[in-house]
Amino acid sequence: MLFFDYSITHLEMPGDICLTFYISECQNRCPDCHSQDLWEPVGSELPGCFVPLLQLYRQRISCVCFLGEGRNTEAEHAEFASLCSIVRQYELKTCLYSGRDCEIEDWMLCFDFVKIGSYQKEFGPITETTTNQKMYKINNGQYIDVTHIFWSS
Repeated sequence: MLFFDYSITHLEMPGDICLTFYISECQNRCPDCHSQDLWEPVGSELPGCFVPLLQLYRQRISCVCFLGEGRNTEAEHAEFASLCSIVRQYELKTCLYSGRDCEIEDWMLCFDFVKIGSYQKEFGPITETTTNQKMYKINNGQYIDVTHIFWSS
């Protein structure tokens, strides 16, 4: 699994500070994509860099977020499960931004939060009440729509 970059972010999960990894080889190809660089197989292998970066930032973060599914293969699903297991050892949350128009899939249940739905300009981003995107909280194999946490009143 390749990642293009990482950063410390505050917007991916309201109320959390995330160590966010931008996963390469996105298969979605959404119109109006703001991260078209992620369509290409560029970057570094994430598993080799993951633990050192997690240790470096663990005191500053409350969540690890993965933006993208990469190639969306069984091998990468297994890598995500392994990375989530490592994150849990640090007692941090995990989040996946899928970007696909799909339902929650079994392999996604290793995350604490999963955002699904492609970005569609006419519906706006997840911060708009008109969005087509959904954020789910995963708990013991059950998932609850928590999209409203992105909407300010």
